[in-house]
Amino acid sequence: MPPKKHVVQEKQKAQSPDVVGIEGAKPESTQDKGAAGARQVLEELGLSFSMQDGSQRYALYDEIGRGGVARVYLGLDKALHRQVAVKVLRRRYLSNHEAVVHFLNEAKIMAALDHPGIVPIYDVGLMGNGELFFSMEKVEGITLRQMLNERQGPRDVQRSQDRLIPIFEQVCQIVGYAHSRGVAHCDLKPENIMVGGFNTVFVMDWGLARDLNQAPQKTAPRKPAAKDAKATGKTPARKMKGTPKYMAPEQILGLNTLDCRADVFSLGLILYEVLSGEHPFERDSTRETLHALKEQAPPPLPRYFIPNNLKSICVKTLEKLPQERYAHAGELAGDIRRSLSHQQVSVHRDNPVVRFWKFARRHRVLSLVAVLLLLLAGILAYTRIAGLHEFENLLGMAGSRINSAALCKRQIREWQRASVAAARKKRKIAKLRASRNTQLASARVLLCVAMKKNSGRLPAWAVKALKEAWFAELQYYLQVADEPGFQAAFDEMASFLAPNNHAMNWTVGELQRITRYREVLARMAKQAEKP
Repeated sequence: MPPKKHVVQEKQKAQSPDVVGIEGAKPESTQDKGAAGARQVLEELGLSFSMQDGSQRYALYDEIGRGGVARVYLGLDKALHRQVAVKVLRRRYLSNHEAVVHFLNEAKIMAALDHPGIVPIYDVGLMGNGELFFSMEKVEGITLRQMLNERQGPRDVQRSQDRLIPIFEQVCQIVGYAHSRGVAHCDLKPENIMVGGFNTVFVMDWGLARDLNQAPQKTAPRKPAAKDAKATGKTPARKMKGTPKYMAPEQILGLNTLDCRADVFSLGLILYEVLSGEHPFERDSTRETLHALKEQAPPPLPRYFIPNNLKSICVKTLEKLPQERYAHAGELAGDIRRSLSHQQVSVHRDNPVVRFWKFARRHRVLSLVAVLLLLLAGILAYTRIAGLHEFENLLGMAGSRINSAALCKRQIREWQRASVAAARKKRKIAKLRASRNTQLASARVLLCVAMKKNSGRLPAWAVKALKEAWFAELQYYLQVADEPGFQAAFDEMASFLAPNNHAMNWTVGELQRITRYREVLARMAKQAEKP
């Protein structure tokens, strides 16, 4: 069901049934006034075209927005059968030269800016009753102000940053584009930022925009000259225009030298509100707010939950002197984009730990591979350290048993010299020899295990101790005629008996001794084969 048609438009048609444009037949008195004023403004703005009667092409329905001097209606383009938004200058302001200038200047600037974030202008002209209008694309969504007001408490403010900072970056891109075309918005505020479906962002209300490419006209201080100055879209000296809460200090002073840096200050106020949830300079009265904007420093942002690079960006945008801010919104957008992509921004230098963390965030796959490699290296290092620790323990236990065997050998010598009964002496010496052999066999086994765990390498003292323990063990088995023990001890050392074994470093004498032991084993085998 279509929306209810606007009643005012029906009344306007009834009052002026024969409607013509500026170049048509003679209109009624109200139209004369609007057409004459529009024609003069068109000449001052350097525009030259015929404005057609909008009532014949557009049907106006519900009011969807209202400003100080204009209203926005939902309209239907009868020629193309599409919904549009139609902005109409209210009738009482038709005789206000300044209001007409700003209204048509907004249409001119929006038409000159070709960007997805700036609503395109379709048409401009007069309605049936002589009211000025321009039609544009109808956009739907909510304003940034509504999004800011939805937040309740510090937790919501913190959670919303991940959503609002990318939106703010798009706003900076849009304004940066306008700055690159020599246009300053001069009225940036959350109410003029609309977020539509699919995260589309629009910067609205370019009524106070300034064309920075147009040089100020040098005119005499007369009333007509003042009108010419207004027609350029430049803010006259000492006259404040805009929204007080979001003005730059030079804008409050009414200076005629406003440029892109005034928009940067307004963007800084919006960024501060996005980060902290409150306006940095808002006071109980407009007068106190303006004084704070001009004279006072912004309160420090909360210490936690806000990255330091965003804090530095916000401080840079809110500098009182224009030359200390970003030169234009494009530079601000670049730093916001780098902050979102975890890169170094131009106004803040991170410490090495933060830079490393940002690098990891930017290169997630590479960082994951690096972490896995470090983890693997750590496991290998731990295994190596644990293996070395075990190797040292094996050498320590083997050394302890070698010392015990040496002690047994000294005791054997003492008992051999002792003047005691021969039977007792014989039993004690045999017991000590058996204990010594047990210690040597244990030490030999420990040293063999240590050698295998350390890739076949042992310290020189351990190699010497291993040889001595093995030879002493074989000699003991021969003395006590323990053929199985002799055979087992020889077989356990078989893998180390090669002459070219560099780990054991056998000497010629030791190799000859091993050969004799082999011959003993061979004789033992032959004797065992005899019936």
